[in-house]
Amino acid sequence: MGVGAGVVIALAKSLHEPDKSTLFFDNYFAGLSLFLYLKNEMNIYSLGTLRSNRIDGCPIETDKVLQKQGRGSFDFKSDKEKGIIIVKWIDNKAVLLGNTLYGVEPIESVKRFNKQKKKKVDVNCPTIIKQYNKHMGGVDTANALMGLYKSPHKAKRWYFPIFTYLLDVCVINAWLLYRADCKALNKKLDPLKKFRLGIAKVLSTCGKGARKGRPNI
Repeated sequence: MGVGAGVVIALAKSLHEPDKSTLFFDNYFAGLSLFLYLKNEMNIYSLGTLRSNRIDGCPIETDKVLQKQGRGSFDFKSDKEKGIIIVKWIDNKAVLLGNTLYGVEPIESVKRFNKQKKKKVDVNCPTIIKQYNKHMGGVDTANALMGLYKSPHKAKRWYFPIFTYLLDVCVINAWLLYRADCKALNKKLDPLKKFRLGIAKVLSTCGKGARKGRPNI
């Protein structure tokens, strides 16, 4: 099933009550075989976005056809015996998801900005999409925040980009903890940019005490 699926399975083994848990993950990890393995072997329901080359030939409608039908259109295919469903939904672009728990109904609505009408309008949205957006946040949020202010990583040494990536992960995690503390204590929250600048300022002065040497006479 690949390295990504192996990571999900390894982490799933740490769940204390797997039969009461639902896992959400993005398309780097997801595949039909992973959904079925979690359901049949570990009794865990799961939901995730999919890449088009990981649906094992499922005859779901093409992006081009659905996009002609407009935002909010969707197509789905299900296997009742295996208990798995695949849904493709059109937002700004096509979104492909698979899962072993939710279906497309009830069809709900979400607000999206319409350029022609110049205002937000209601767009049809299958339940599976709403559930993914509601519960999926950790990785997507971290990736979005890291994309705002990336540390420079161009270097001749191959390991330097890895170091800067890990550094950014640490800063993002620290800011998320700081945000949670501010919310709990009802304190004013500094934005991520100001938080990063504060760390940089402290690190730039760290260890710069009084210069050692012969005393002035």
